[in-house]
Amino acid sequence: MRPRMPWAVSLTLSVGVLVTTGLGQTAFQNSSAPTVTSIAHKQAPQFSFILFWKQQDAHTQQFAETLQSAVAKRSERANLTSVDIKDQANRAVVDHYGVNRAPMPLAVCVADNGAVTGVFTRRPNDEAVERALVTSAMAEVTKALQDKKIVVVHVKPTAKSSLPAGAVEFTADPAFRARTKIIDVVISDPNESRFLADMEISPRDVNESMLVIMAPPGVLVGKFSGSTTKVQIVAQLHAAGKCCNDENCKHNQKAQ
Repeated sequence: MRPRMPWAVSLTLSVGVLVTTGLGQTAFQNSSAPTVTSIAHKQAPQFSFILFWKQQDAHTQQFAETLQSAVAKRSERANLTSVDIKDQANRAVVDHYGVNRAPMPLAVCVADNGAVTGVFTRRPNDEAVERALVTSAMAEVTKALQDKKIVVVHVKPTAKSSLPAGAVEFTADPAFRARTKIIDVVISDPNESRFLADMEISPRDVNESMLVIMAPPGVLVGKFSGSTTKVQIVAQLHAAGKCCNDENCKHNQKAQ
């Protein structure tokens, strides 16, 4: 079985960001329909925690208070809202997330590019909330994976480093072009140190471009040097059973 990135949330919904409302009070507030904003060129993504609930019982209140406390510590990066799944005004949001039959309460964390970076079925501790606040590149990777795209992470020694020839040929191939996303990470970027650590890449070891390729739902296809050819990349995709979206493909049989 192929390893999976621990932070990749395996959802395929196109989710947005909801407005902030007061939570942890005697009465909960309902949210409006989500809207999507871009995270392009931001120093760090902003996040919305969304609490879905059904009953105002002790369990829901404790869940809300715990989440409220954790998010309040991170108010410069995150906000919090709640959604009463019984309220028909929230039907579109509930259906969008597919949580109408999920055990309640339940919370999700959404980056402002629409990536779901955390799902909480029980009261999250402070560490779990912090883990959901991923880096900008991680949010982009997560969104692409949730959109069922192959992700090519170009780990660059400098901001001006060019995409290696093998990756250029791979992403230009008609078989992969429409469903491949390239995401650049400069090895010296301190804002992406967590992402690099999760990929087990040390800045000390990167003197030239390298590629990290992932496929839905969060499978690590492999790490490649800058000299890797298109043929080698495609071979690894075949080996991982991630060469196409056809469930009946003979290579896809190996994906499990």
